[in-house]
Amino acid sequence: MSRFVVAGIFMSFLCLTVSLAYAADAWQQGIDDGVSLRQQGRLQRSVNVLREAKKAAQNPSRSAVTAAELGATLLLEHRFNDAEVELLEAFRGTSGEIRARVANDLGNLYFARKQHDLARDYFNEASRGATSDPSLAIAIKLNLIRMSPQAETLNQLQDLMPALSALPPTRQQARLLLNLGEQASQLGIPGLPLAHSALDVARRTAEKNGENRLRLEATDALSQLYEGRFQIPSATDLG
Repeated sequence: MSRFVVAGIFMSFLCLTVSLAYAADAWQQGIDDGVSLRQQGRLQRSVNVLREAKKAAQNPSRSAVTAAELGATLLLEHRFNDAEVELLEAFRGTSGEIRARVANDLGNLYFARKQHDLARDYFNEASRGATSDPSLAIAIKLNLIRMSPQAETLNQLQDLMPALSALPPTRQQARLLLNLGEQASQLGIPGLPLAHSALDVARRTAEKNGENRLRLEATDALSQLYEGRFQIPSATDLG
């Protein structure tokens, strides 16, 4: 084989390697942008970006990872049928923590549809897979608590609060505190102290992290809590 042929083969291989690397970078950038847009609440834009990222996925594994993120965004848009298609694809094609997150999203989807037995099955599946992410494990526990008998809910929420308080003060912690606080607020007077504590920390954590939308959610939840106790003047001091 002449050196010119060898050089040609090498150049073709090099071009293919560069092309694949570029495609991989573009795919990962699409994932990152889609997730960021979802966190900003720009859901339709997130869907569009993630659909393009899925087209750029070069193998079933990447397609499944993209489907997981796309399904999560579609779920937030309440586009349950579309979300179900993507999440089931992701559930079949992923493993480990990603699969656990997908199972948790499927549990939320079926809970929203009032298919509670199916929701519980997926939450339990998620719980078995969430072995190294404390935030995910707590999110799953909160979802399971939501399905517990009301008489058990307050004790379960109180038991979970120390682990939640021990998480780093990030956007994720604030979101989980908001979830816990809203569940506690639905329990009437016995749940009010826990609800106030969780929602107040959620508000402060969101503010510290510059998460204005999340801060407003926590502030609104606190306002409703005060109004429910007929302390409307206190609610005006929360802004």
